[in-house]
Amino acid sequence: QPVLPARHAAPTQLQPGPAPAPVAVPDSRGTMAPLLAWAASLVLLAVVLAVLVLQREAVMAAWPPATHLFHALGLR
Repeated sequence: QPVLPARHAAPTQLQPGPAPAPVAVPDSRGTMAPLLAWAASLVLLAVVLAVLVLQREAVMAAWPPATHLFHALGLR
């Protein structure tokens, strides 16, 4: 019997094998990254608020509606 070329060969049935076991990947960021992000956010917020309060005269001169906010907060 002649050997048929691959294009004429009957398709083979492929059966799926067992899935490989999942590999646990350690979290490379650790637990400090979120804490540092929160701390940096809070520090930035505190700095912005401090500048607004300490420079309120300049803020009110540059943006007159801020006068109402500062007066409502008791900062004149």
